[in-house]
Order: sequence, then C-alpha cells, then structure tokens
Amino acid sequence: MGLERFFTTIALAMAVVMSLCTWAAPARAQFEVVQPEIESGKFELEYFGSYFSGLPSPPAEAARQGHEFQAVYGLSDWLEIKGIAELEQERAEDGSFNSLKLSEVEGQGIVELIPLKGDGFGVSFLAGYGESVVSGEDGSGIRFGPILKVAKGPLSMTLNPFPVYEFNIKETEIEFEDGEAEVEIEHTPDHWNFNYALQLKHQTGEHWAVGVEGFGGFEDIAGDVADSEADKHRFGPVVYLGIGDHGHGAGDHGDGHDPAAPGLPAMEFAFGVLFGLNDDTSDLALKWDAEIEF
Repeated sequence: MGLERFFTTIALAMAVVMSLCTWAAPARAQFEVVQPEIESGKFELEYFGSYFSGLPSPPAEAARQGHEFQAVYGLSDWLEIKGIAELEQERAEDGSFNSLKLSEVEGQGIVELIPLKGDGFGVSFLAGYGESVVSGEDGSGIRFGPILKVAKGPLSMTLNPFPVYEFNIKETEIEFEDGEAEVEIEHTPDHWNFNYALQLKHQTGEHWAVGVEGFGGFEDIAGDVADSEADKHRFGPVVYLGIGDHGHGAGDHGDGHDPAAPGLPAMEFAFGVLFGLNDDTSDLALKWDAEIEF
C-alpha cells in the first residue's frame, strides 16, 4: 500500500467519523480501541479508566467516572477470549452522584481472520454478550463486528464499527405514597445501537507513540424507543508508552525487547484528553489505560 493510498484512507475515515458527530453513544463509558492482533498463550490484565467534566444538564444521563477491568487470554493464534467488569459513578435524577459501583459484566471472543504482520491490512471479528448488574435495572446486549487495522511504517489506523443489540431492558421504580410502596416496572423495547472507535497512531520512538482517538455511536438506529438516550461523540489526542521484555512497546512494530527494563513483563500505558463534539456530551473526558502481559 502506497503512502498516498494510506493517507487517503485515513482522511476518509476521519471524514466518516466527523460526519457521524451530529447524531451519534458508546455502550460503555470507558474508551477502548480493540486491536486485531492475537497471540496464542498470551495472558493480559487490562484496565481502562475515565473521568468526565462539563457534564450535560439533567435529565441527560451522565457519569462522573468509570473503570473497566479485563482479563484476556489467547487460546490459539486465531482465537482470543475476554472477561470484562465495569464500575461507574453515575448521576442520579436529583443531580447528585451515586457511589462507585459495578454496573456491567461482559464476555467477548475475538477471531483473527486476516493476520497483520508488519505493514499491510488486518481483520478480526469480535462477538460479546453483556449483562447489566445495576440494582433496579435489568438488560442484556450483544455486541459484534469487525476490527479493522491498516499499518504502514510508523503509522497505523484501527477502526471498530460495532452494532449492538440491546434487549430484556427494564427499569424498576419504587414510589412511596401514604407510607405504602408502589413498584412500577417499565420495559424498554429491544433495539439496535451502533458504536464506533477510531485510532490514528504514529510510532515516534522505540517505546513512545502519539495519536488521536474518537468514540461515539448511533443510539436506537431503527427508532424503536420513544425516549432514547442522547447521542455522544468525543475526539482527542492520546500518548502511549510501552516497556518490558516481551511486548511491542508503545507501537506495533517493536522488536519486543527493552534493554532499559530487563526482566519486566510487557506493559503498555496510554493517557488521552477527549473533547465532546456536541451538546449532549461532556465537555471533557480524561482517559487512561494500562496493560500488563504475562
């Protein structure tokens, strides 16, 4: 792939993402760009954190902070599985914030279809099932779709276009009148969402990389929910650091050895600032990631 074609692809991808910003909401508050590469026998612990400021006004749903923990294992050269737990501090109806608590658990599987080795194009396919564990709420979701990545020298672009089918959603409200509790259960119709994540990355050194990331999605694309969540979009810069003996550093083409940190497991870190691109999105979101490979 020539440089002209590579940069044309990046420009088109950015144009597509920006065009979605007028009406697109991520299924989870944490910000992960899933990579297509799979390695047999590799076990990783991953953490994704976020903090939000400049939140939209109620009644728009919002969170102050979120934390996601993942355990990842490569069963073979083409199959990887993940276990995910997410904690969030959500805003209540009166504008205050609830305590930080477990909000969702999810299991995922990723199948590598076209391996990416050095420069070129790689494709994997993700499928996952998530379950809400918030008290008073119920709901399940199926997430699936391709993981697309193109690389040329120090440059790479990764795109996650994921449809999400949400079903079995109900909210339980308890109201007290004359000392008696009345329980009301509201059912939300099953519906389709569409989420995306985009990463454009440049390897600036053996262990450092810089890039930009974007996140968002279409909420209730078929219009089945009368009062669906507002759409949200974010985009901003991210820096990456990789250290350790067995990883790829902060980039995708490292030699897997860090003479400055002998004996350490492979570790990768990222920190980013994401800016809201519409009124229904928080003005600012800080994201930080950490991965350790065993």
